[in-house]
Amino acid sequence: MKKMNNRGFVLAETLVVSVFLLIIFGMIFNNFFPLLGEYQKRETFDDVEAKYSIYWIKRMIEDNSYTVNATDRSNFNNKGYAIFDCDRINDSAKRVMCDSMVGMLEVNNAAHCRSDNSGSLCNIYITKYRIGGNSAYKFKDTVKADTNYTVFNSGFQEYVRTLPDYVSGSLNYSRYRVLAEFHHTYPSGENDYYSYATIEVNR
Repeated sequence: MKKMNNRGFVLAETLVVSVFLLIIFGMIFNNFFPLLGEYQKRETFDDVEAKYSIYWIKRMIEDNSYTVNATDRSNFNNKGYAIFDCDRINDSAKRVMCDSMVGMLEVNNAAHCRSDNSGSLCNIYITKYRIGGNSAYKFKDTVKADTNYTVFNSGFQEYVRTLPDYVSGSLNYSRYRVLAEFHHTYPSGENDYYSYATIEVNR
């Protein structure tokens, strides 16, 4: 009888330990994969280099010589964004600097950040400060609706999806923001990668 009780105790002990280990492994599993996602975001979303780059783009947009045309206003109202364009800078010296800078900052499609370069669009987008939440702030919806990636690639769409709607107003009373995609290349032949950033624009 004593032997039978010992077997029952060992079985119960084994079950308790197994359940305990399953709970521990379940917690590790549930927390490990989100950490991988966070690592990816920290690597390519708003990293230091991308923030530095977009800061200088913001400075060009905030310059008094940067203007917008009727097409920009129409896109802004209908699609929720306008494309950054060095040709919008009236000062010729600053316009030349803009051409050089977007290349040095590794903006994706930097060669098309001028109106006289047809084809792909420059991957710098000017939006309202708030980018989602209702029909008046439609940038997020516009990006999401591009299921064929005709304008926004999958990486940029994932980045925008992770951003808040920015419902709370800017502490600097900014009315606009700029988002950009950067295409980084390695001369040594390693794989290229993309990074993304956004910053408010004080205009």
